[in-house]
Amino acid sequence: MGFGGGQQASPPRTQAEANVPLTPHWQQQLLRAETSRVASAPHHRARSAAMASRMTNKPAPSAVAITDPNRPASAGTPVNGVHRRNAPSTASNTVSSASSPPPDSGGSTKDSSADPMNPAQPPAPASKDDEPYEPWTGLDLGGIRLKTLSSSLFSFTHITSLYINHNNLKQIPAAICNLKQLTLLDATSNELTSLPPEIGVLSKLKELLLFDNNLTSLPTEIGGLYQLEVLGIDGNPIDESVRKTIAEQGTAALIAHYRDVHQSETPPERTWIEIEPDISSPSSAKTESFTVLSYNILCPSFAPPSSYAYTPSWALDWSYRRETLLEELVNASADVVCLQEIDSEQYSDWFYPKLKERGYDGIHYPRTRARTMSADDAKLVDGCATFWKRDKFKLIETQVIEFNQIALHKTDMRTEDMFNRVMSRDNIATIALLEFALTGARLVVANSHIYWDHRYRDVKLVQIGMMMEKLEEIVEGFGHFPAKPPVEGEPAPPTYDRREKGRDIPLVLCVDLNSLQKSGVYEYLSEGEIPPNHEDFMTHTYGPYTTKGLKHHLGLRSSCASFGEMKMTNYTPTFDEAIEVTSVLGDVDRKYLSRVIGFPNAYFPSDHIPVFSQFRVKGQADAAPSAQPSYNSYNHR
Repeated sequence: MGFGGGQQASPPRTQAEANVPLTPHWQQQLLRAETSRVASAPHHRARSAAMASRMTNKPAPSAVAITDPNRPASAGTPVNGVHRRNAPSTASNTVSSASSPPPDSGGSTKDSSADPMNPAQPPAPASKDDEPYEPWTGLDLGGIRLKTLSSSLFSFTHITSLYINHNNLKQIPAAICNLKQLTLLDATSNELTSLPPEIGVLSKLKELLLFDNNLTSLPTEIGGLYQLEVLGIDGNPIDESVRKTIAEQGTAALIAHYRDVHQSETPPERTWIEIEPDISSPSSAKTESFTVLSYNILCPSFAPPSSYAYTPSWALDWSYRRETLLEELVNASADVVCLQEIDSEQYSDWFYPKLKERGYDGIHYPRTRARTMSADDAKLVDGCATFWKRDKFKLIETQVIEFNQIALHKTDMRTEDMFNRVMSRDNIATIALLEFALTGARLVVANSHIYWDHRYRDVKLVQIGMMMEKLEEIVEGFGHFPAKPPVEGEPAPPTYDRREKGRDIPLVLCVDLNSLQKSGVYEYLSEGEIPPNHEDFMTHTYGPYTTKGLKHHLGLRSSCASFGEMKMTNYTPTFDEAIEVTSVLGDVDRKYLSRVIGFPNAYFPSDHIPVFSQFRVKGQADAAPSAQPSYNSYNHR
């Protein structure tokens, strides 16, 4: 088997194959097998596409000639091995068209493909302008007696269809994992005895045709092919249970089985990144060190199997995920823990009692919609929770910022866009005003989850703008609170200058920004202002925000600023970026990520990873008693 030439007849059926019942699933298998078997001539699919182009009176696109490297064709042999984008074809799925970019929503909120209220869906890509344009998406190397595949083949990372059928291949190189855009891979009629485990990262595959090879088993890694619709295995001496599962339940059931039984790779530990302290002046006052962990835990109601089909069912189950999440929090033992996407039920029934046993106290506020729901429905609404160690901090006050309620009362911003785009999003922020138990020094911790969809990046800016306005009011009020009474024999508690309006009180902002580093949200927080015509406002109007711009005076700095932001804090098959600002705990190992479809998985219980920083509050400089206290992040070992 595996030789090119004319049309190839079906191989004789074994007794095991003959015993497979002709169910609808198996009939589809046999039909697809016959279609692949007749495509044994050199470059059959590419020639068919060219012929179809001529029949429709459309000029055939230019093509790259691909010849048998073992028997180079003569100069006059017209061999076409490339599929061009949008070229018609008579063969099923032989040409793949490029997907159109998502709607910008600059002037419209209509989008039939996305639910703007469902944060389980990853944010839309920010831009495709930087992606190189490729005029073709399919490559046909079928029927030319190849014995090996050149390593250069795997540099064509944009291709969506690859035909290596009817050759003499004994193996598929592990480098196949580079072709992550593949939706179709046809390796029919070769001499394959096994598949590389790396094939399991080709998560966009819809058809994997392996007819008429020598396969006796499949790697469990193919459980990662969660979008696979057709797995062609007829004509292989494969285990009977594989054929039976496909015949009775279909390809999806077989893939789900492999996904659940696969023993996933243990990830390397994340390492801490050392940041040199920037305390420039000596101090005799006592300094405070503390750690903060921020974590979007993926609310169970936002994690249906349909949204995370690449995750083993047992690893997606909330009973497993909550245990793993708690283990992470306990092992981190952060002084302050900020959780996003935590619903009222999980807070009251699991996280609060479990963390209370370990010395924490906490607060939780759900989204605004919870107030309009029945008790049973309200307990499933997610929100933000902040925990702190009782022996480290004393809670002075908590406040909640409801963005749509602030928008409702802003008379100078009652525009159509404010009503239609902002007020329908009920994201919140919670503020905890804390006092160090030992020294009486103060700390403000803000915890929030900004709206997720990039197509509503104007909404993100408005929400973060309202949050910063309200936060400035809160910290100013905190600065007016009376100081902790002094204790005999202890250093006097720090005092705060009212003229500073609370800006001399350390502030830690733990926010799932759902924004990239080049976004308006990040620019506003880090630079302190953005102009009224910023591109992220698009064509929308928001009163003074789009006439005067946004500005705050809180002097925020990312704890990653000295070494550059993290490469990734959210990892799914369609999104892999840093979307949270504060962290000095390093990235997840990139080699590990290249072998993983996405999170959650057995080791990462959320589609986000926790971000973790350690801070030190500067003591008051001896030479300047009125100097402003501050904080900086540094290495935690």
